[in-house]
Amino acid sequence: MSSTEQTVQVYQLQIWIREISPQIWRRLLVRSDSTIAQLHDTLQIAFGWTDEHLHQFLIRGKPYGVWKPGGISFCGNPHQVRLCDFHFRFKERWGYEYDQTDCWQHEIRLEQILPLDPAKHYPICVAGKRRAPLEDCGGPWAFMALRDEHPLFEVTAQFAQLLLDHRDVLDDYQDELRRLGYWIVYEHFSMIIISGLSPKLGGFEHEESAFRETLVYHYHRKKHKQMEHTIEEQSLKSLIPLFLADLAHANQSPHTCSAYATDGGRREGGSP
Repeated sequence: MSSTEQTVQVYQLQIWIREISPQIWRRLLVRSDSTIAQLHDTLQIAFGWTDEHLHQFLIRGKPYGVWKPGGISFCGNPHQVRLCDFHFRFKERWGYEYDQTDCWQHEIRLEQILPLDPAKHYPICVAGKRRAPLEDCGGPWAFMALRDEHPLFEVTAQFAQLLLDHRDVLDDYQDELRRLGYWIVYEHFSMIIISGLSPKLGGFEHEESAFRETLVYHYHRKKHKQMEHTIEEQSLKSLIPLFLADLAHANQSPHTCSAYATDGGRREGGSP
């Protein structure tokens, strides 16, 4: 271990989006020598944002971030200002705002300061709950109203019916499938997540566990968007066979639909 690594610690951060209930949150392990720019990229990936809007950190009353056209000026160079430079106190909090129109306010709290494990690749996502809101939906209150308009039993029925009616031309209905699919998997942050980036292989590994797996972290936004699209497609395709199989079973035995009943989505135990 180098002398530099001996002085580096690991910050355990809990991050949640304000004004949304139930809470959308992540728990991350990041190196203390991570820069502001690196933390910004990490949060974007951890929450599934697209980095298409302005952002800023607010740390002890001062703004920090990566400058973009149309945005404000920040304190210091985001590629040089490191987290350890702030000497954060245990349980200290600071803010991260993404999209100044929808105003997604993230609260960041330093939960623990841990020793660096040289065998691990940081940052790491160790826990989390729920997918991030849809971008450009109007902010926290608009998002919660939209969520209430899409109860799971209705969305699953619509999704299943769309698959049944258009199973041979699904490419023409990708946007609608994605919209409905989001609400189906919204609660299940652990269903699909990118678990690691292998520098040696130059590729991404895919896992179906959101917990105790390496969080993908890199700087190439183009690759990030391509990766998100691939994972989204895999997530969508993984749902299709389940719905089709269930619908096929329902068609063979109209009184017994094991998962998605047409009378409100209740799970049926057999013929009435």
